[in-house]
Amino acid sequence: MAYVFPFSKIAGTVQTRLMKGDDIAHLAELDRKYWLMLSTAVTAMGPKGEATAKALDTDKDGRVRVPEILAAIEWLRPRLSSFDVLFTPATGLAAADINGATPEGEPLAKLFTRLAKEGTLTDATIGDAFTAFTAEATNGDSVVPAAAAGAAYTALGEAVIAITGGTAGTDGATGLTAANLDAFKDALAAYRAWTAAQPTATLPGDVAPAAAVAAATRIKAKVEAFFLDCAMLRYNPAAAEAITVPKTVAELEGAPLALPTAAATALPLTAGLNPLYVGDIATLMPLIQAIDSKADTLTPETWAKVWAAVAPFSDWAAAKPATADAFAGLAPEVLTLADSAEARAAFDKAIADDAAQAPLAAAFDDLRKLLTLRVGFLTFLRNFVNVEALYPPQAAALFQTGTLLMDGRACSLCFPIEQAAAAHAGAAAGSNCCLAYCTLKRPAEGKTRTICAVFTAGSASTLAVGRNGVFIDLEGNDWEATLAHLVPNPMSLGEAFFAPWRRIGAAIG
Repeated sequence: MAYVFPFSKIAGTVQTRLMKGDDIAHLAELDRKYWLMLSTAVTAMGPKGEATAKALDTDKDGRVRVPEILAAIEWLRPRLSSFDVLFTPATGLAAADINGATPEGEPLAKLFTRLAKEGTLTDATIGDAFTAFTAEATNGDSVVPAAAAGAAYTALGEAVIAITGGTAGTDGATGLTAANLDAFKDALAAYRAWTAAQPTATLPGDVAPAAAVAAATRIKAKVEAFFLDCAMLRYNPAAAEAITVPKTVAELEGAPLALPTAAATALPLTAGLNPLYVGDIATLMPLIQAIDSKADTLTPETWAKVWAAVAPFSDWAAAKPATADAFAGLAPEVLTLADSAEARAAFDKAIADDAAQAPLAAAFDDLRKLLTLRVGFLTFLRNFVNVEALYPPQAAALFQTGTLLMDGRACSLCFPIEQAAAAHAGAAAGSNCCLAYCTLKRPAEGKTRTICAVFTAGSASTLAVGRNGVFIDLEGNDWEATLAHLVPNPMSLGEAFFAPWRRIGAAIG
């Protein structure tokens, strides 16, 4: 049998009333056409409703939709002792509000007992307790400090964090995880494979491989460009005009290794070299002369042999892992520990012990969410499913953001606008209300907002775009208000009666 909801006619609209817990428990059965809202921005519910709206906005897109509200009801069902408790105003969470008999509610009941000091919990109490919990060595985030496995393995833990970058824990400190240990192991294997692949041969002329690689790499493009330029000049002598001839020290970097000529078939090694590369040539001279003992010039054939000798060392240097220097700087005993199965087991145990606290960490989040919904869910629903909070004289809807003072009047029905005023006014004009869209500014703080204020008394004829006023928000802050767009619907029977005549007069004018 379908659930029967209570309805009332309020301000000309038929609205569902929320009178008891069952009305909330069965909201999924309520036809969507009876929901006065289907979506709202989190910020549209004002400071009093924003915490609840954020708890409901599970996809974090800045909006709350009907499916998210229904999901929250299902989330509450096994955790809240009864939906009826929502109808008792409260500022905190009591033990009687929690259903400790369900698998979902039991951890919350246990955590409540652990934290509650005076019978109720507030958001600040839970927040302080959670901060203290995250600072503990085992806090459920599976991130452990370098010393977690014991003093014998602290140096290894520090090396893992240094080389992998570690992982930030919920306490903000950087520690290590199983993934960091795996990454360290893989990086160490790559480093060892690279060192094992180091060429064992020596270069002719007993040139140090590192120095030869550095020098040959710096001049390689220059040498090959010289040979090509010389060939180009033999092919087209007019190409000499395109050769860069340096006239200042600043131009040497982009200049040739030596000035090419059509007659040159080899690079001179004793004179006429670009000063920036003389040192590189000097470094390679023993290698060049070992290949060609009579060389005072460098031919393309000799250069090919020089590069062929250097290439294995160059390729090996190019394959150097990014972590090679870090591993090279580690003490031998740390590298030995890295191979220790006992060390890995010790860290795995520490991480497992930490992960075992994850349910408690999740319980903190759930307890805070339960508190938020316990305090504000009913109020939110009474501003979403219906808007019954809008009509009582002493009440205020969540979306009301403050009071606009303008033209000798105070407008309390003000709500935030997300879209352009003109676009919103096009849809809202059918309300038959006089709507004033105002731009709000607090210059000292660089803040701006847009609101829509509903004028319900007086005359629209005294309002005009550009008029200034003051807006007082719910926190008591004052904003400079400027009327940016006006929908001048009549505010009284008399004004409505004379409106056609005013329009005729305006047309004649």
